[in-house]
Parts: sequence; C-alpha cells; structure tokens
Amino acid sequence: MAFVAKMNSTAVNLGLTSTHFADVSGLDPGSTSTAADLVRLGQAAMGEPAFSQIVSMGEVTLPVAGLLYNFDYDLGHDGIVGIKTGTDAAAGGCFLFEAQQTVDSEKVTLVGALLGQRTSSPITAVLHSAEALATAAFAAMTDVPVVAADQLDGRIVTPWGATVAVKAPRSPSIVGWPGFSMPARLSVGPLPSVATRGTRIGVLAVDLGGRTIDVVLRASGPLSGPSAIWRLTRR
Repeated sequence: MAFVAKMNSTAVNLGLTSTHFADVSGLDPGSTSTAADLVRLGQAAMGEPAFSQIVSMGEVTLPVAGLLYNFDYDLGHDGIVGIKTGTDAAAGGCFLFEAQQTVDSEKVTLVGALLGQRTSSPITAVLHSAEALATAAFAAMTDVPVVAADQLDGRIVTPWGATVAVKAPRSPSIVGWPGFSMPARLSVGPLPSVATRGTRIGVLAVDLGGRTIDVVLRASGPLSGPSAIWRLTRR
C-alpha cells in the first residue's frame, strides 16, 4: 500500500484532480481517472527518457519470460511512439498515446487518450480510433502568427487628446489549430509623452504550455506631446 500511496501523492503533485489509485494494476474498480488527467500523466511520463524509450519498443526479450510483444500495434504508424494500452471488461478498450509529426517544418508532439471502446475487439477498436484521432489532429494543424497582422493590440490616449495605436509589427508564428488559445500577459513600462513610429511600448508574453514567446509591441505612428497652451492651463 505504500506504493499506492506514493502513486496518489504523485497524482496530486501533477494536478490530476480526477484520479485516484486503489491498486497498482488498475484492475480494482476503485482506481479511477479521466482522459484529461491521463493526458497530463502521459506528458509527465514521456518526459522521462527511460520511460519513453521502453514504451517505444515493439518487442523485448526478458529473462525467464523470453520474447514478448507490445500490444500497441499502432507503434510506427501515424507518428505514434507509445504509450500504453489497457483493456478489460469493465473499462473497455483504453489507449494513452503519444504521436509526433513535423508540421510546417516544426516538430509537434501530440498526447491523447481514448477510453471505453466497447466492441467485440476493444483493443483493435481503440487502436484504430487513436490512429484516426492523430491523423485528424495533425491535419488540422497549421502555422499561425501569435498576433494577427491586422490585430489592434492597444491604444495610447493622452490627457491632451493625442492618440496612437499599439501593434506588433512582427509576430512570431507557431503551429496551432482552430480554437487554440494562448494565455498572454502584457507588461508596459512608463509611457513616453512623445513617441515616434516604432517606439517600444511594451511586451506581450504568450504562454505556450511552459514555453514563453515575447512579442514586442510598438507605436504604429507618432504621438505628439502636449501643446504650450495645454501646459499653461494645467498644473
């Protein structure tokens, strides 16, 4: 039970809020999880080089047991490099997988989970569904700019009425898909009272799941300072 306790402690540390282990094999009905949690678990596990090497093996020769084959027959198809199949009468066909492909010259890693495939051959069904899911996901991906070329990122409005739009003149691009969201944080320092076109205004830090891209925002035109009359009539 000490190992099961360690498994649950690790699940908490990984943020797997819907996961609980009642045994080490997963056969106990008290062991539960969700597809979203399994994806997070798969990402963490594949970060361990020894683990990722083991699950990528199609076969292995072990002492006493001899030659054993991997039930993950998707290995090597549609970029799939692992991770784990799991099938029984209660859960149906289940498969946590990782696939890798190059999209627009960038290597993309996809982690997915399929659960509850209930057919006469659940393992075949879940492996087939995983291939279809990976193929569809990679097909939907494309190279997109972090900030669209025509997007207005902000505007400076001064107390004396001068105004200028703030934009990203050049935006790095990433591989994304429809509906892909990128949390961002804007950092702006002291603003100048007078600016020329291209003056640096701030930085938009875009979070890509642990990887941060900084997009510099600049004034899209000149920003005039206050007039002499405005200064004289203000303290």
